[in-house]
Amino acid sequence: MSNMYLKDLKEGQKRVDIRVLITKKFEPRTIKTRNGEEVKVVDCKVRDKEKTEGYLSLWREQGDQFNVGDIVQVKNGFCSMYKGNINLTSGLYGKLEKVKK
Repeated sequence: MSNMYLKDLKEGQKRVDIRVLITKKFEPRTIKTRNGEEVKVVDCKVRDKEKTEGYLSLWREQGDQFNVGDIVQVKNGFCSMYKGNINLTSGLYGKLEKVKK
C-alpha cells in the first residue's frame, strides 16, 4: 500500500506510487505523439484516501480497462499538471493496476 498523497506530488515527479479512486471519466480524445503516432487518451478525475482531487490520464487501451468507481494503483508513475491540478500517468516505465475492493 502506498503512503503517497496527491497533495504532496509535484509537477515532473517520477517514480510515483499511489492509490486513487476514479470519480469521473471524460470522453476520449486523440492526440499526436512526438513521433507522429495518433493515440487515444481518456482523462479521469480521481481522489486519494484523503479526498484530495487530481487527474489520471489513461493512454491507449488503458482507457477501456478502467471505469468510474475503480480503485487504481499507480506504480512507478509520472506527474504533470492539468487544469491546475496534479495529473498522473503510467508514463513509459510505470503501470496501472485495478485494486480489488
